[in-house]
Amino acid sequence: MKCCYTFKISGQIKVDVVRPISVRGWTFEFLHERGILSHLTVIVPANGPNDLPTITSTPAPGIKADIKVPAPAFAFVRQEVRSIEALLSVFGVHEIDVNRFKTTWIPESEEEKKMIPLNDFSTDVAEADTETMLPMPFDLLARCVIGADETTAIEMPLAFFRKGIVSFYEGRFIEAIYDFYFFFESMFGEGQFKKRGVEEAFKKSRPLTEAIEEVMANPASTVTHRKAELQRFLKKYAGMSVEGIIAHIVELRGFLHHHTVKRKGIWHPLDHNRYESEAHLFRAVACSIALKTAIEVLYTPEVVETYKRSFLKPDSKETTAQPGVPPDRLRSR
Repeated sequence: MKCCYTFKISGQIKVDVVRPISVRGWTFEFLHERGILSHLTVIVPANGPNDLPTITSTPAPGIKADIKVPAPAFAFVRQEVRSIEALLSVFGVHEIDVNRFKTTWIPESEEEKKMIPLNDFSTDVAEADTETMLPMPFDLLARCVIGADETTAIEMPLAFFRKGIVSFYEGRFIEAIYDFYFFFESMFGEGQFKKRGVEEAFKKSRPLTEAIEEVMANPASTVTHRKAELQRFLKKYAGMSVEGIIAHIVELRGFLHHHTVKRKGIWHPLDHNRYESEAHLFRAVACSIALKTAIEVLYTPEVVETYKRSFLKPDSKETTAQPGVPPDRLRSR
């Protein structure tokens, strides 16, 4: 039995010919579209039943079956692919995506074919369910336009926030941490740049400390609804004080700002999953602050009155949306 991983390649690298490359007991093969590399497949042995997928019926309501998909030798495959990606980067490869890939089992006999309940499985980043997503009230949309000329002081911090949200939902947690930190620093850093100065400025910021308190008061709602990730988050942060979390935020940013291959346990620029819990913390706190910051603009008397004059008839019973209701994309993931 063999297991084949297929990874997507991004970039512009053209080849004249591709052939299977067998080395260290594995087989590597590049796929291409009109000569441009598009995918890399890695075929490894699947040794025994523990390396095969299983499908088990479950009585849980709404769940037809429990599907378990093993990943034979994947930790080693991922490191090999990262090394290949590093070498090919000097020739035009931008990325070989090790986070979203397809796993295929290749039987080598009729008996092995009967042992496989499903032939392939793909991992991907789930998109929001637009059918169940709550719609944004028009008055909020309109007031974002009406209040745009009043956002000079917060436009740049919110640009960091927006970049952080995009990175977070694309699974690039290290980049998300950077952007959310810059959002905090822009809003509350008071121009400090040394670790101790920034930390003290953060601790004096009531909006920041209140946001942390809000997040930690109900992490199942503000952080993530996924039980496994919530447990990992709570294991790290449940017993930590607000001051401790602020110190952690500043310390983590400092750690991720520097790098040396000589340090044991140093972070890898592609190992985003290692920092998922940290990214959840940064995102949840940033969302609380960003929402309140935007509301201060959207609910000024001037903006509300302009909206009413433009869109509401004098005898209209329509009301404006209540503050504090975040867009669906800002809710826990």
